[in-house]
Amino acid sequence: MVEVENASVNLVIDPLTLRVEVDGQVLNCSDQEAAVLAALASNRVTSRREIIAAAGLEGRSQRRCEGVIASLRKQLGDGSIENQRRRGWRLTLSTSITGSHFDEGSTLGRE
Repeated sequence: MVEVENASVNLVIDPLTLRVEVDGQVLNCSDQEAAVLAALASNRVTSRREIIAAAGLEGRSQRRCEGVIASLRKQLGDGSIENQRRRGWRLTLSTSITGSHFDEGSTLGRE
């Protein structure tokens, strides 16, 4: 389980179940989006190749990861994922690893 926090957002990612919480609400995101978030939560720049492997995008357009990242930015806010030119992307929120604590409840994001 990866927990990401800043002053305004608490983001929790469970890479095993691919469930995501934002401020205590389950984010309704695709498995690919959750896998990309889990890969980005490493507190370092993550390359396109790493994102493609983590999200199961092999054999698809390399630009597909930009589409997934754009969707995540829309859900999390423009400043949440930063592009590092020619290197990859970085989640701009601080991260720490925690235990599972998901509650059944409301969803946030796409319906």
